[in-house]
Amino acid sequence: MLKAGDSLRPAVLLSRNLTPDPNPNYRTGMCLARLGQAPLAEAFFRKADVPWKRRGQVRQQRLVNLQTSAQLDCLLEVSDRILAADGGFAAYADLDPTAWTCRLAADPRDVVSWHAYRRRFAADWADPRLGVLLSAPDAVLPGAPLLIAFEENYGVGNMIFFSRWLAGLRRFHEKITIALPVRLRKLFDSAFASAARFVPYEDPDGLLAIVQDFEGLKLAAPDLPILAGRYGFAPTMAPLFVTYGVSRRREPRPRIGLGWWTPNPRSSQKRNIGLDEVWRALEPVAEEITFVSLQPQRDEAIAQIEAAGLRDRIAVPDTDGLSDYLGYVDLIRSCTMVVSIDSSIPFFAGACGVPTLLLQPLASPYGWTGGYTRSDSFSSVSYLRQVEPGDWRIPLARLADEIRARLPATGPAAAIEG
Repeated sequence: MLKAGDSLRPAVLLSRNLTPDPNPNYRTGMCLARLGQAPLAEAFFRKADVPWKRRGQVRQQRLVNLQTSAQLDCLLEVSDRILAADGGFAAYADLDPTAWTCRLAADPRDVVSWHAYRRRFAADWADPRLGVLLSAPDAVLPGAPLLIAFEENYGVGNMIFFSRWLAGLRRFHEKITIALPVRLRKLFDSAFASAARFVPYEDPDGLLAIVQDFEGLKLAAPDLPILAGRYGFAPTMAPLFVTYGVSRRREPRPRIGLGWWTPNPRSSQKRNIGLDEVWRALEPVAEEITFVSLQPQRDEAIAQIEAAGLRDRIAVPDTDGLSDYLGYVDLIRSCTMVVSIDSSIPFFAGACGVPTLLLQPLASPYGWTGGYTRSDSFSSVSYLRQVEPGDWRIPLARLADEIRARLPATGPAAAIEG
């Protein structure tokens, strides 16, 4: 924290992917060395088990990704021009927000270098200092100028996260400079009510644009749910930035959204459950509840529902989640509860705060942390996890009781038309 007599040093937050060496700690050391921060760079080289003498190879090394190399060179030149006078490097953070790190954005002073959470520290990520060399409260002084650099492959969901995070950062930093690929300019600009003003500086290859001067910055949609960008969300989500605004409708009786199938070829075998199995588990409460399909692939959902003989029991909305994200999010928010396998559905539902029962394989993906029964990424998401790999009998046997425990008592539901 800022102490009496401290000067306001510029702060720099670099996306790790701007440095393409396969060893993440070495890549960080390279950045720090280029910025003249020998002690910090040496610490990262030690973590990477790389001799400190390799710092001299930074400019000579042939980087694999030439575009990324050009971005890094441009970024360092910009940091010299904008921040360098006497401040130097103050902090490093990995700007790769995914679903389970979004919670940290509530207070930017908690943002840290979470370089290995996805692999090594997923189970303990809630401690933001575990395995972390630098943390923002120690390294970034409130009020200091701030430079943030984006990687080329940032997606829409990441920008949604960042738009929320930037609003928090503005409380602590009067001057914020952002370096981002030119292709993200329109996307970034659409995230804010007042257009960002671009400085007329771009690198010769047109890879980076610089945005600064966020005086009076106001988000267009301050209540926008935080959505992760690595789960197949398409660029059609961009209108969410400026037009999101739906009301959560409530039905006279509980309305449960269902998700049971994902076409992902790498994970479908472990995650998917036959609709007939899911319905047998739901039958004890079927007369009390309205069910609606949340499957983004509308035509495939209709085919599976009809094959299971459930056309009069599970409604299929007109919204196609692959092309109408605004309507799809509105549909999810209209549900009293969501029951789903691990797909994009529980991420949407968790971001919207809808109570969700997530049917999980025994070995859950790294995106869902927080223990055996509940997510610490989204407080509304609870797990029903397998006891034996591939065996859905126990979680499905518990499903009806878990639904009853979470829903108010209601009368019988009539069959659904449509």
